[in-house]
Amino acid sequence: MLELSGLSVTYGKVRAVEDIALTAARGEAVALIGANGAGKSSILKAILGLATSSGSVRVDGTELTGRPSHARVMRGVALSPEGRHVFPQMSVLENLEMGFIGGDFPALCEDMLELFPRLRERSSQLAGSMSGGEQQMLAIARALMSRPKVLMLDEPTLGLAPIIVDQIRALIGLLKTKGMTVLLAEQNAEMALAATDRAYVLETGHITATGPSAKLAADPAIRRAYLGL
Repeated sequence: MLELSGLSVTYGKVRAVEDIALTAARGEAVALIGANGAGKSSILKAILGLATSSGSVRVDGTELTGRPSHARVMRGVALSPEGRHVFPQMSVLENLEMGFIGGDFPALCEDMLELFPRLRERSSQLAGSMSGGEQQMLAIARALMSRPKVLMLDEPTLGLAPIIVDQIRALIGLLKTKGMTVLLAEQNAEMALAATDRAYVLETGHITATGPSAKLAADPAIRRAYLGL
């Protein structure tokens, strides 16, 4: 479903990511783990056309390189960004509308409110007045409003309580059963490896290890470096 080859990302003269190759199949959850600044967010931004990049980005067999961000969304890519970035002066329903690109809006909203019951309780509330966990649910729901083939989650558990972290992990599992591909960028390596099928380890813009998530979680070097064990 998702295939990256030779992907490099630059910010001015700084090369943040270099020659990345990555794949994610339909219905597969794949993690990007690494320290802050390793290049995880840069890869997600490049996939959506939000960063200066070179190389190939293909989704469901379609080359997206050179296409603007809105065209990539139309082709099935959605991002729930780091820091959530909900529209604070808009209600929950208005935020959901910002992620809508076509179809039956009331039905899609209902799907999101069933998936995130807390948002139903807050449907008319201003997003900026909600808790961090509620805002994270809203950011994910807003991304899902475009009915993506590939959902990218950038640091979705950052600063959240363990109960919300568990809910996000369960959500990833549910989305997989629906055939959605999930690409998770996460500093919480323990959660990321538990929630995904495969993972890529990033260090200073390079992939240093890859494999089944369970195998990486059992690797002594990975456990020392990222799990604190």
